[in-house]
Amino acid sequence: MRSIRGFTILEWMLATTIGLFLLAGIFSLYVASRNNTYQLQTYNELQENGRLAMNLLLQDLRQTGFLGDYSGQGLRLNDDVSSMVKLMAGNDCLDERGEHGGTFPSSDADGVLRPFLARHTNHNGVLNADLSCLQHIKLQPDSDVLALKRVIGAPINSPNITLNPLRIYLAGNVNQALFFAGKDSDLLGLVTHLVGAKIWEFQHHVYYVQEVNGIPELRLIQLTDQMRATYSLPLVQGVEKIRVLLAVDDSIPADGITDRYLPPEKISPAIWNTFAITGIRLFLLVRAQERSLGYRNEQIYQLGDLSLPPFNDNYQRLLLQSSVQFRNSHAEITH
Repeated sequence: MRSIRGFTILEWMLATTIGLFLLAGIFSLYVASRNNTYQLQTYNELQENGRLAMNLLLQDLRQTGFLGDYSGQGLRLNDDVSSMVKLMAGNDCLDERGEHGGTFPSSDADGVLRPFLARHTNHNGVLNADLSCLQHIKLQPDSDVLALKRVIGAPINSPNITLNPLRIYLAGNVNQALFFAGKDSDLLGLVTHLVGAKIWEFQHHVYYVQEVNGIPELRLIQLTDQMRATYSLPLVQGVEKIRVLLAVDDSIPADGITDRYLPPEKISPAIWNTFAITGIRLFLLVRAQERSLGYRNEQIYQLGDLSLPPFNDNYQRLLLQSSVQFRNSHAEITH
């Protein structure tokens, strides 16, 4: 009879060792493929969040200073500009001018409406100048805050006007303007003296970045007749930094040509008041919500004049930038 010979112990050990090497290689390929897929998905998510945040800001910024037929003129309370509504200090967002620098203009010499305002936070998250609605909020360090004022949509020309009682409106023509609350019942009486006036919804938005549960996010404060300034809305998660450089027209008289770019902390109150700002360069740094194992972020990010050293924290990031021209700016204040 023919004997049947099996594997020796040495052959089994060699086969097992080769098999383990093959399994280790296959597993390494699987892990690398899975990490690459995860990093690609994370990057796609960064792009989507970044585009969403950028589009939201650009849509608002492009209309900054649009005040209907009264666009391009400095608003200060006088015989031609009046207001039937005034937010309480705790419900408003006041700048360094105090009660003369809120949602609406005032009659004070320094009380002109600022359609656009930007602030910067230092390494401790402290603003470089006052903005009262953010005093009790832990802001993201080394990031900017944007405050925008404008009217939105098409004018309300219907003879049977129905307004939102929680909103603020602007009625005006090329020579006169009136702010009033949507809850005001005597609407026709308010605008009768404004010949050919159109009515628009007025908005005051404040955008900022705050970290919530370890994730930075873009948030919005929308000031209305009833909404407190301390109430904010989350917009886009992952937005880590906002940085703007402002295009300043120093010419007298203004020629609409940018003479220099300055960060918010170097803009004087006089420039904010005259709104000699022709546009901005906008930078957004977007961060992934979760860490990527094996990913080392050693990149230096340049947000305009702000240079951020490598984070080395395993988070993927994406830098986006765009430019906006302010079409509704004015170079001097009419008295």
